[in-house]
Amino acid sequence: MDSLPLIERLLLEWERRRNSGDPVTPEELCKDCLEHIDEVRSRIQALESMDFLLRSNAWTDSTKDSRAIDSRSSEIADPSVTTTITPGSSEDEILASRY
Repeated sequence: MDSLPLIERLLLEWERRRNSGDPVTPEELCKDCLEHIDEVRSRIQALESMDFLLRSNAWTDSTKDSRAIDSRSSEIADPSVTTTITPGSSEDEILASRY
């Protein structure tokens, strides 16, 4: 017997097939265990939502004028300013290089 609960095995199968270009619906996954279809569907929706957020830069690319608030002040950071962070840089060095 597999040590993973059935729903987790179904979700792993869904992810494996989606990543291999052979997507499967919750109905296909749960054809032998229809009592789990609502839970599997709900978890797939959550995974797809997280995947969207992780794969896109939704929080920076969602608007033309994306601005970030500098965590050390109430000023709006200029989105056109780029910062190169090198290993060992202190927070003060990183912030100082932006201005």
